[in-house]
Amino acid sequence: MKTGLRSMLVGVFCALLAIQMGTAVGAPLGTAFTYQGRLIKNSSPIGNPSPVVCDMTFGLWDASVAGNQVGTSPVGPLPISVANGLFTTNIDFGPDAINGQARWLEIAVQCPGDASATILTPRQELKPAPYSHFSAAPWRTEDSNVYYANGFVGIGTSTPGPDQLDIRGDAPYDGSIRLENTQSGSGAWRIQSNGGVDELVFCSITDAQCHLYIKQGGNVGIGRTTTNLTHPGQGARALTLHGGSSGSTADAALALLELNGLNSVDTVSDTGQIHFLNNGISLGSISGGKSGADNLGFIRFVVPNADATDAVEAMRIKTPGNVGIGRTPGTNRLEVEGDASKTTAGSWLANSDAAIKQQVQPVKAALAVIDQLRPVAFYYTDEYRAKHPSVKDQPYFNYIAQEFRKVFPDSVQDSGEDGLLQMDSYPANVYAVAAIKELHDIVQEKDCEMEELKQRNDALEARLAKIEAMFAGQNASKVEGGQ
Repeated sequence: MKTGLRSMLVGVFCALLAIQMGTAVGAPLGTAFTYQGRLIKNSSPIGNPSPVVCDMTFGLWDASVAGNQVGTSPVGPLPISVANGLFTTNIDFGPDAINGQARWLEIAVQCPGDASATILTPRQELKPAPYSHFSAAPWRTEDSNVYYANGFVGIGTSTPGPDQLDIRGDAPYDGSIRLENTQSGSGAWRIQSNGGVDELVFCSITDAQCHLYIKQGGNVGIGRTTTNLTHPGQGARALTLHGGSSGSTADAALALLELNGLNSVDTVSDTGQIHFLNNGISLGSISGGKSGADNLGFIRFVVPNADATDAVEAMRIKTPGNVGIGRTPGTNRLEVEGDASKTTAGSWLANSDAAIKQQVQPVKAALAVIDQLRPVAFYYTDEYRAKHPSVKDQPYFNYIAQEFRKVFPDSVQDSGEDGLLQMDSYPANVYAVAAIKELHDIVQEKDCEMEELKQRNDALEARLAKIEAMFAGQNASKVEGGQ
């Protein structure tokens, strides 16, 4: 009985697959589809002359034989009315079942009088209706992916291009894209093109605020629009960061940060700058680049001058790590334009442990070395003071580097500034202490000699006193005898 049912069904089985349409305007289509078929048994349609109800189970497979069931397969058994062999039913294998890949429908039927269900063979391949091809073209699907390999896609325009995705619109959001994470606590964002101002804007839909602006020409604003702000001595800003303020002084001090792009300042090429402002008032900037003179990298710190009409370089860090305060460093790790001080008296500390020293020798002939030095009082030249405004027109005390080099050659070197020499006078301090010790030794030796001479003098005075006393006694005897 099952064999006869199967063979007759194979010979005359026909099916029509169509997408189930919703009745409400704008309602989603869903994933169910309508299936119509005809059942014939022993050359006679089932349900003739009277309709019957048969139990049908539907399975969706990824192959014509064997393979795997997909989606929510199987569906059923479903009680379906069959009249004159014809039946219609809706089948839903879920959203992941039909994704553009080939699918085969397998049906198991059990009508009144059947001992068990009969699986109809072969499986029926699901074919799309002609207009379903048209509606999908030229889009393609691959598993759960949808793609378009050729041409342009337009949203808000029927003539997209030359970009592959062309989004156009008008106020209030112009051309825009919405990005939203549907997880709890997540926010939504909009990327839009602001008409009339040539800006690409990133806005938070959650807090109804725009946070990032990219203006035509390359300027970027974070927290504010990309106005071309300037500050004394510097060029226009390429990046503007604007933070809020809760009203406190501390928050207000962090109100604005700006980053400058390529900008030429004298012979220096600044490749980037961070500019700090408080309520629009410049507090200073940090910039980096390469020096036009020696092509070495640097980071410099700039602050406004006293009347805020120009920028003054306060500090520069230069490759390979030399630091200049108020000046461009030359050959030393730290160079200061003008005076330097600390809170207490005393020299700067330096490592001087015995563990790090070898070939230790006492300083000798210090007096002879000190005698070669010529301490001088002097004024700096007008030309030098013009280059270094911190130098005052007053007497200074030091040595002359060319003379000092004859005595301490290792303590004089090129300053890296117009061929001028610089010197470390510290060896003179050490030799001065050694010279004082040598003088002390000389004084001690003289003290010993004086003590010896004093003792000898005291002895002579004692002898002289005895001789005078002896002569005095003899003279007194002669006087008495004469009488």
